[in-house]
This record gives sequence, C-alpha cells and structure tokens, in this order.
Amino acid sequence: MKQLLVAALLALAALPGRADAPPQGSFMLGSYIWPEHVLPRSVVLTFEGEQMQLHFLYPLPLDHAACDREGVCEPRVQAATATARIDAGKLVLEAFEIDRDAAIEPSTVTHVGMPQDAVYTNFAISFLQMARFAPNAHGFTLDSAGTTLEFFEVRGDDALAIAALPVIFEQSIAKMAGCEVRALAPLLAETEPTEKEARFQRVVRGFGTSLDYDFAARRAAPRMAEPTEEERMQAAKLRAASGLPGMVAGIFRTSEDGGVDEFRAQMGLKMFRDDAEAFDAVVAAYGEALPDMIAFLRYVPTVPDRLNVDGLCADPSLGFMD
Repeated sequence: MKQLLVAALLALAALPGRADAPPQGSFMLGSYIWPEHVLPRSVVLTFEGEQMQLHFLYPLPLDHAACDREGVCEPRVQAATATARIDAGKLVLEAFEIDRDAAIEPSTVTHVGMPQDAVYTNFAISFLQMARFAPNAHGFTLDSAGTTLEFFEVRGDDALAIAALPVIFEQSIAKMAGCEVRALAPLLAETEPTEKEARFQRVVRGFGTSLDYDFAARRAAPRMAEPTEEERMQAAKLRAASGLPGMVAGIFRTSEDGGVDEFRAQMGLKMFRDDAEAFDAVVAAYGEALPDMIAFLRYVPTVPDRLNVDGLCADPSLGFMD
C-alpha cells in the first residue's frame, strides 16, 4: 500500500503544472526598453480569454507620410497576436501572428537598416516570452533576463492620453522613461478618487478628447493631398476643437477675465465659421473636463520650476492636486 502511495505521488509530481489564463484587460508598459537609436513607442498588451494582442501607441501619427498624403492618421496599431497562458509562473506565448506591415515607424529601414517589425515587434516579444509573471495591485510584472517590466492596467482610451503627457509638455519620452505610465495609470484606475484626484482624472481624459480632434483634423484635410476648400474648413474647425481648452486658458488668464461663454461670443463662433451647433457639440464632447482643463492650463504657467522631467515624474499634475 505504501509503495502504491509513493508511486501515485511520483506520478502526480511528474504531471505538468496547471496553466492559468492571463489577466484580462489592457495593460500598458511602464518601463523603458528602447535602445538609443530607436524612436520610442508605448506598448499595450490586451488579453481576451487566451488571446493576446500587442499594440504600439504614439500621440502623433505613426506613419506621417501616409497621414500627409492619404489621411491615414493612426495613433495606435496592432502589431501581433498570440495565444497566452501563465504556466509554472511564466508567460507562455504561442501561435504568433505578426503583422509585418503594421505602421509602427516606417522610417526604420532608412535610419536603422532594419524592418520595423524587427525593430519593434520582435524586440518587444523577446522581453515577453517565458518571462516570470507576478501579479500586483496595479497589473503585473514580467522578469526577463534580469530585466523587470512593469505593466499597469488601463481602461478605454486612457493609454493614449497617458502616452501624450511627455509630448503635451514638450519633454523627452526617453528621459521620462515610462514614469508617465507609472504615475497616471494607477490614478486613472482609481474608482473612488478624492475630489482633487477626480478633477485631474478629467483633465487627463480631456487631453484624450483633444487628441481625438487633432487626429480627425489631420484626416479631414491631408496636407499633401490638395484638399478642397470644404475639407480645409472642416479641418480648421477640428483644429479649433482640439485647441479649445488652451485657447480659452490663454486668452482669459483668470475666471474673472472670462471663460467659454466669452470665448464663444468674441471669437469662438468665428473660428467655427458661425456654426453654433458645431461649437456647442465640441463643448459637450469635452463635458465636465473642459472647465478643469482650462483651470489646469491656467495653473501650469504659474509653476515653471516644476515643468520638467523630474517635476512631471514626481507629480504629473504639477501640484494641481495639492
């Protein structure tokens, strides 16, 4: 009987460990992995069941030439898919399908001498495959060849708004090294924020709305495609929509000086070709974020000493939440 029990235990020990499904949802890389010669791109992994999608993001058109010529202006591209599981504490990826034509940074062949899927997709996957997986409160970490990658859960369109932070404040993406993700992703994931946190959540998501309008403007009238007058007018409205919070904040430096209503009356409608319905639709699209964005953009010039990489990494609100 004892021999049978020992044999059974040995047989169980020989069985492979139970594989688990990966965490569900979208997770943004908060660690910096790119070599000096590579233009950085944000990385998002999305898991649905056992399927994984690898996305690259950038808050400007990924393919500038296609955007300028054809109006194909995209900030996000799916570069690869795979099946994924967590097996014996490691991320196991199989059945890869890599989109070798995915526009991540088409100039790599010219400037790096390698196709973009090799520079970006294959390079990113090399950190993922068989990396040791550890869940945490904000997402998970992957340990690969002595490198720890932090991934943070993101929702909806938050990833693009997060990726835009260095560009909005004209800071080096490489020097920020993912700190915008590490700081903003947990804040945006907070379901019971304080009043000040909720206010800055709206500001960040408002920047996402601005980006949506910016990309729509680029698509409406491609710069090198000889757009019609109607297309140019539509693009002008969309550019005005993208810049609305900044224009109000820049012209009316305090709430006592004026706000959206005063801007609308004095110049806003003219910028929208007297299309009151279009102007009001833009205000509605920003929603509750608009007054908070205006307040934040008025506040930023008052703290010039914080407007740098260290200041943004320490507090992306630059003290707005204090």
